[in-house]
Amino acid sequence: MNSNEKTATTESPLPESRFSEGDDDTIIDLKKRLIWLKKDSWQLTGKWLNWVQSRDYGGELNKLSVGGFKGRRIHRFAGHL
Repeated sequence: MNSNEKTATTESPLPESRFSEGDDDTIIDLKKRLIWLKKDSWQLTGKWLNWVQSRDYGGELNKLSVGGFKGRRIHRFAGHL
């Protein structure tokens, strides 16, 4: 073995993943403590949504408990609205 080759015992362990696969087609962001659907609105509806349509679509998903959750909301960022 030359000096450029590494063995499993000399490599540092992989850092913990920030994301975890959840139930019901969701992804969990462990750092931000958020839950995301695996598919976005384009993949689910086949069309682009503006802000109002996105808000309403999130409300519809909440009523249906898609992904097992009802607390969807669109965050407002300062200076963007």
